Amino acid sequence: MKRILWIVLVSLSLGCLSGRTQDSPQPQAAFDEYFIPRTLRVDYFLAGDNKSEIVYLSGMKMEPNYGGPRWNLIDLYNSGTYRYAVYDSASGKLLFSKGFCTLFQEWRGTAEARKTKKAYPMAAVMPFPRKTILFTIDLRNYGTGQFERIYSLYINPGDYFIFRGPIHAVPFTKFIDSGDPAGHVDVAFIAEGYTKKEMKKFRKDARRMADYFLSNQPFLDYKDKFSFYAIESASDESGVSIPGTNTYINTDIHSSFYTFDMDRYLTTADTRSMYDIAANVPYDVIVVLNNSSRYGGGYCGSPKNKKSVSHGSRNALSPEAHPVHYRPQELRNRPV
Repeated sequence: MKRILWIVLVSLSLGCLSGRTQDSPQPQAAFDEYFIPRTLRVDYFLAGDNKSEIVYLSGMKMEPNYGGPRWNLIDLYNSGTYRYAVYDSASGKLLFSKGFCTLFQEWRGTAEARKTKKAYPMAAVMPFPRKTILFTIDLRNYGTGQFERIYSLYINPGDYFIFRGPIHAVPFTKFIDSGDPAGHVDVAFIAEGYTKKEMKKFRKDARRMADYFLSNQPFLDYKDKFSFYAIESASDESGVSIPGTNTYINTDIHSSFYTFDMDRYLTTADTRSMYDIAANVPYDVIVVLNNSSRYGGGYCGSPKNKKSVSHGSRNALSPEAHPVHYRPQELRNRPV
């Protein structure tokens, strides 16, 4: 039987290096005053080599669901190598921020990055603004611990270049429903390397993963704060690409082993496809379930190794590793 390998992908956060500064806490903005419950997605590229990097805008989308925070809109933990932020263009008030880390930053430390330049697709997701905003991307200076701006863009929510067409519809099941996404953590499992005939298996695998996730502390104490979706993104072929063995599989988001030529490192650079699929549901965390018999992973190992799954689950929801919206220990007192 095939093992199920999973990659936790939170706003493209892979191999995250976290950091903190001594910045004072920012007052939180009122959601309804500045945003509507839809998602603005900004697609861009991080490009460069081991000595340089630059941001290139790719496009913007309005998506129908928003599963992110309504209260703690500004990153409470100041974590991540990068940060994207939203400011009110008139007053300059900080409205939203999120720290993150990238596969690109890992690649910059490889030998290849000393020889050539590359571009990695990225996406920033945020609540859709009511008025014009200033969107920025910042890079942490690890000499000072402070973020320094590397990109900025004024975004008018009425801009007709923000794509408002229908999303790519994919069947899904909300198999654990704890309530309104505004007051819960919503986890979206995406099928990768499962064909249409294997969707029953995918749903069973997703349920098994969620059940084990919620059986471990600290999540067990807050299981009523989590909802889970299974998004049935069918691939043309079963399995995952393994370039080192000349195995190439046509899957929906093009996951592959041998990232940075490491045989067990399983990731995807096709973040656009991943977010297009995830847009079918409101989500806080995206988990890609890879249908493969090979041991490995992008952040976690095989769920048959329960210690690996438990460790990965904690990391996926910890601001120290992946800066998501809230820590489990905060959920009990979070307004719903």
